[in-house]
Amino acid sequence: MSYDFENGKKEIEEVLDSKIDVKDTQSIPDDSALSFGNGVRTWVSSIFVDIVSSSKFFTMDDISRNVKSRIIKSFIEQVVSIFNDNENVYEIGIRGDCVYAVFQAEYQKNILSVFRTAYCINTFFRMFNEILSKRQYPNISAGIGIGTGYDLIVKAGKKRIVNDKIWIGESLVNASNLSKIANRHGYDPICLDKTTYINIIDSLKKENPDYNDWIRTASSSKYVGPFYQCNIIQLYFNKWIDNGMK
Repeated sequence: MSYDFENGKKEIEEVLDSKIDVKDTQSIPDDSALSFGNGVRTWVSSIFVDIVSSSKFFTMDDISRNVKSRIIKSFIEQVVSIFNDNENVYEIGIRGDCVYAVFQAEYQKNILSVFRTAYCINTFFRMFNEILSKRQYPNISAGIGIGTGYDLIVKAGKKRIVNDKIWIGESLVNASNLSKIANRHGYDPICLDKTTYINIIDSLKKENPDYNDWIRTASSSKYVGPFYQCNIIQLYFNKWIDNGMK
């Protein structure tokens, strides 16, 4: 191990003493607009999809590692496709067995489109597990968390080694935390934070007043403050699944 602690101390102090030029923007800028010396604050929404009991799945003895790999690979590829179908998507990533996406959320209609993406994923799992069952493979389930916030985006890393964006705020944190609550211990598969809820509920109730009952308030010791839960699916494709997907 040859890490230079003295040089590390110097670099830490240089960063802590520096100033980052933060600007408010209406939308997430291109990567080229971000540098190590600036940052932006803007509205973003995020979705995290986290496999329930993934450690149990990965250690199952009755299916091979090859089959497990193919199941996870197909799950990730299809969720990424659903994310990519949203025109407001900005970033898609994978963290272990969790797939996430960040979306532009400049307007309420953008946040509403993120919610629709979330229940498309919820519907996808119905189809996915039907396919797995026909092959006598174990089903998998996932928690879907949605968060929205006016977040700070800065670039961090080491020049010529690695650099990436850091999202500082509520959107990604809330989505990640809620994805670990959703579909567990009696909670519905989709959990959304308060900011997401208040930006979509009026539009949804105009479509159908029953949304007021379909999306319900919830609380958990694992999450600070209230959040909302639902188990909404796309009816057309749900019927298609029930009819044998033919």
